[in-house]
Amino acid sequence: LGGSARELRSVGQLGDVPPNGVVLLPGRRDSLTDNDRRRLIAWVERGGHLVVEAEPYGTPDPLLATIG
Repeated sequence: LGGSARELRSVGQLGDVPPNGVVLLPGRRDSLTDNDRRRLIAWVERGGHLVVEAEPYGTPDPLLATIG
């Protein structure tokens, strides 16, 4: 499809992703800090597309809880 992909090792690298880019975020996001969640949400609000893997049943998901 002509796109390119690369792995980000931290939320801090979101600045390298175009505002209309796509980030695939796997499950087990329990290591994300409050600041990480705010940065991800701000990036989405600027036009980014965030695709998240569902957490296992019964596992809290603070990121999705934050955005409702």
